[in-house]
Amino acid sequence: MNYTRVPCPTRVEDMQEEILQVIHHWSGKQLKTREVLNGKIDVSTQSVQRIVGQACCDFKVIIKLPADKFDEWQSRKFDPEEKFLESLKAIPGVEQVETQTYTLETVNLFAQAVPKASKGCMA
Repeated sequence: MNYTRVPCPTRVEDMQEEILQVIHHWSGKQLKTREVLNGKIDVSTQSVQRIVGQACCDFKVIIKLPADKFDEWQSRKFDPEEKFLESLKAIPGVEQVETQTYTLETVNLFAQAVPKASKGCMA
């Protein structure tokens, strides 16, 4: 099955601009340019991810933010979450739509194992 054209992922594409504004205050004009945006978003602390579970037909959108930005978003009632959830509920066959808040942390298991170049083979 081509998961990129089924209704739930299409809702993410339809609301791309609104969802991306949660992690960065882009204007619609900026989204439509080819401007290089390197360094304007730290993807280790803020990102949007889409997950599709093939076995259970789960579909998830994860918005990752630093705690202070999360608190700001929460004060805005997670806008545009309500609109997005309603668009999912309107899809025939979608049985359950819910939200969940949890903590994400990148764990670097190699931090001590990889020497700096100046102390390794480049010394």
